[in-house]
Amino acid sequence: MSPSSGTALDGLIEAVRALIPDAGIVHLSSDTIAPGPGSYLLLLQLQAPLSVQIAKREIGLPAGLYVYSGSARGPGGLKARLGRHLRGNGRPRWHVDQITTCAASRAGLSFRSFTECDLISKLLESSDFSVPIRGFGSSDCNVCPAHLIQFRACPEN
Repeated sequence: MSPSSGTALDGLIEAVRALIPDAGIVHLSSDTIAPGPGSYLLLLQLQAPLSVQIAKREIGLPAGLYVYSGSARGPGGLKARLGRHLRGNGRPRWHVDQITTCAASRAGLSFRSFTECDLISKLLESSDFSVPIRGFGSSDCNVCPAHLIQFRACPEN
């Protein structure tokens, strides 16, 4: 059993663990992330609606709980990439940075044995998750409808 995040993300963490039982430690900072390559799930809470810019289009995201799946295969691996997202700062480089900078709560789960597409596929098998913006975070993926999904069963905040 890993520590809870102490936020509205706790219900989302439980839902993810039910679908991916071998999800490891819940990371709240880079301190607990082992270096090396892998994939990750970034869990995000938006307390207010947010407009994001995708390919010169502005698209609205409602308040709620979201999961972004990514990979970290370059220098610094999971510790650097997931740690950056958990801090929610830095110069914007990826679409998800528009969300991390505004998220009220952030947590992460890291994986060595699954790809980012495996993780999204496992979560989308459940009716608890939906795709809010087709193609978000998956512009280089021909398999997934998006790498950002929304948790439908989120409580009102």
